[in-house]
Amino acid sequence: DTESFQKFLNRFTELTKLQFTHETLQPNKSITFLDLEIYCKDDSYCTRTHTKPLNLHLYLSPTSCHPPSTLKSIVYGRVIKYFFQNTEKSNFWKVTKALFLNLRRRGHPRRTLLPLFNAAIKRVTQQVEQAANPTETDVLVFKMTYDPFGFTKSQLRTLLEEEELVRLYGEQLNFDKITFCYLKPK
Repeated sequence: DTESFQKFLNRFTELTKLQFTHETLQPNKSITFLDLEIYCKDDSYCTRTHTKPLNLHLYLSPTSCHPPSTLKSIVYGRVIKYFFQNTEKSNFWKVTKALFLNLRRRGHPRRTLLPLFNAAIKRVTQQVEQAANPTETDVLVFKMTYDPFGFTKSQLRTLLEEEELVRLYGEQLNFDKITFCYLKPK
């Protein structure tokens, strides 16, 4: 009830010297924490992305001197975050569309954004699908010290085609994927 909550809040403030602000002391069906809103729907808890009304959405402009991968990381990071933050997919689509429109307002061309958004959505849905239907994948991992003048990962991959490895090591190698990892030099 409201009175006991107010007592708790006063006592907590006395002990911690922290000051709290709140919108209402009435019990709510939802609560906002940082950029996440938790709410009740049909006797279960759901989540959705929360955006403060004063958020200006000041993303990078297309004329900034950042590499193109920066815009890609913004789109991918946000789309993946939105996918997992929003229990209801209608909320996911709403915030994803808002991100697209905010980037358009910043001046990013549609022809640049559409492939990024499509690829990010495709990636996140594939991740969820793979998690729902796990398959055993054997990975062959090569660890090597990084050498700026050495082979690139793509050159190594070309050199180590699966057929060549099978020819060298026979049928004892059974893997679906080759991964190259660089170690820091000592």
